[in-house]
Amino acid sequence: MIEELQAAMLEMPQAECKTVHTFCSGVYAREMFIPKGVCLVGAKHKTEFFITISKGRCVIKDGDREQIFSAPYTGISKVGAKRAILAIEDTIITGFHPTDKTDITEIQRDIIEDEGLKIANNHGSKLVCG
Repeated sequence: MIEELQAAMLEMPQAECKTVHTFCSGVYAREMFIPKGVCLVGAKHKTEFFITISKGRCVIKDGDREQIFSAPYTGISKVGAKRAILAIEDTIITGFHPTDKTDITEIQRDIIEDEGLKIANNHGSKLVCG
C-alpha cells in the first residue's frame, strides 16, 4: 500500500523539505523539516537507527500500523522499514546513523535500499564537528 501511495505521489508536484546534515564522532544526523500538510514516503533502510521528532505532530503509517506521534519522541527504526509520513503540524524529524563517512551520496548507498527510484538529492546544509 505504501508503494502504491509513493507511485501516485511521484505524479504530483513535489514539496520542498529543508534538510540539515550533521556529522560528529561517527554519527550522521539527517534532520528534515516537513511543512504542515505535506505527506512523504521514506526510503527503505538497510540499517537500524534512532529517529527523533523534535517539533510538531505527524501521522506515520508503517505497514498496517498507523500512529500519531508528537514531539518530543525518540524511537528505533528497524531494518527494512518503509513509512508514509503526514505532517499534521510543521514537523522536524531526525534520523541518526552510525558511519564515519561524510559524503551524503556514499552514505545513502550504504543505508538505503535500491528501490529503482531516484533519491531526492536535497543535500541542504552540512555541518561537521571539530
